[in-house]
Amino acid sequence: MSTSSTFSFADRSNAGDALPAPHGYKEFNSHASAASSNSSNKKNKQSQRDLKEIKMKRAWVTAQSPSKSIFMNMFMAWMSGSSIGIFSIMIMGYMLYGPLMAAIGVNSTFRAYEDPGVSLLLPKLTFVALNAVVFCIGLYKAHTLNLIEVSDADWAIYVQPAMPTDQIHFSG
Repeated sequence: MSTSSTFSFADRSNAGDALPAPHGYKEFNSHASAASSNSSNKKNKQSQRDLKEIKMKRAWVTAQSPSKSIFMNMFMAWMSGSSIGIFSIMIMGYMLYGPLMAAIGVNSTFRAYEDPGVSLLLPKLTFVALNAVVFCIGLYKAHTLNLIEVSDADWAIYVQPAMPTDQIHFSG
């Protein structure tokens, strides 16, 4: 005993017999094709605007990501102490190398968000500025470790001693 049933999505004359159209199903009607192409153009433009907004939001999230590491780097610099050791040197090197490489690679970082209608100048500048803050924390750490020569005493070895101009002769 075999039963065969034919279901039609297009036949809507008897609502009790027809199944509802599945999600994403589009009926083709030659009379409504012009109206649907207009609505599809509007939807396409709306989706392009939405895509540009999403790209801009994600670019700003990426631009603000170095701000999350500022306090962590400050805490690591404080915890490593002020004496010269392998860990304090490694932490200081990390705080100098990481932001420098991130600032150099800013274009490759934001390449995924490039779009003709999206200006990435402000997010890129924010990204570089926040990385510069982390870099300055690393410079301060190098200064507290006395690895950066900034005072006159640091350069005293290169200063020639003053030669006396007056000579005293004893006759005796």
